Amino acid sequence: MNKRISVKEVSAVDVLTRIKNFHQEQRGLVKDDRIALLLLDMVDILCMFIKTERTGNWRLHLQALSEVPPYLAASGHNLYAKSVRLYFMSILETDHPEVYRKFKAGFHVVRRSNRLWAGLSTDLVIEQVLMRSLKTSGWFGEKAWID
Repeated sequence: MNKRISVKEVSAVDVLTRIKNFHQEQRGLVKDDRIALLLLDMVDILCMFIKTERTGNWRLHLQALSEVPPYLAASGHNLYAKSVRLYFMSILETDHPEVYRKFKAGFHVVRRSNRLWAGLSTDLVIEQVLMRSLKTSGWFGEKAWID
């Protein structure tokens, strides 16, 4: 985040190249197995989504979500598939340009530290941080409702 090392430099690390090459080799080994290719495609989308959430990259976030609807529809989650389509139909850029600029700047994720790979989804933060604090304060404790 302090621009000591660029995203390009991080992406060019040898380990990432080896992982990418291994993934391509595995894809070549299962090129005739449609189920395995489908699973590898789903893993690619998941990895892209994790990367977008951790780095706060809005454009990559939209790209990852644009690849999800066929899998949602095929698995019977039609309402989720419909919701993703509505998500893309929003007119955030024209009606709320300030919010759009903030999202493009990476403010669609929560950062609890000043590191590049530290972005967290808002629902994850709500579930893990806020709910934990409510549980430890006794709000959801076993006998809290009795007192």
